[in-house]
Amino acid sequence: MLARTTCLFFLATAGALYFLFSLFQNYLAFITHHDTGIYSDLPFFIILSSFWIGSFVQLVRGVISPKMRKWRLICATATMICLAASFHYRDDLIFLGDRAFFALNEGRFRAAIEIETGASVLFQRSNDNFMKLFVYSGSANLGNGLISQPALEAAMGNRVGGFSGCPVISKPLGTQFYVLSVYCGG
Repeated sequence: MLARTTCLFFLATAGALYFLFSLFQNYLAFITHHDTGIYSDLPFFIILSSFWIGSFVQLVRGVISPKMRKWRLICATATMICLAASFHYRDDLIFLGDRAFFALNEGRFRAAIEIETGASVLFQRSNDNFMKLFVYSGSANLGNGLISQPALEAAMGNRVGGFSGCPVISKPLGTQFYVLSVYCGG
């Protein structure tokens, strides 16, 4: 029973890995009030690699050893499938993590926009060549998808900048709330 519960835990964790990691990184930066650092992805890749290696070893052991229980073989295969699905849908899972972070902090963000007038950056975090901003756009509509630098400057004014030549992807979180993902560099 414990082994099956452990298997279900690994399946759920493997399937939601990018969601959990996005939510964790946002909260870590939010709580500590500073960027997550250059190597903040390292624990994630260690966990991901451990899942892959552990599942692969269990799969090989299950195929080679006739004494191994079939449910372990099934669990290892299902975990690898969940990891592959999580990797395939990583952008959607990361956005789902951002939506969950926004939903859990919406009260704080709404209180912040009552203090300021117009468009504002509510929270931002950066990591190496990536920056994520949670913004309130005021009366402007940032849309969903790639946003041009002139459109971003027209909507947000001088509150965001320095992204010249960097693709900025906008995704709506709620009425006039957006998450902006900025990728600069190689």
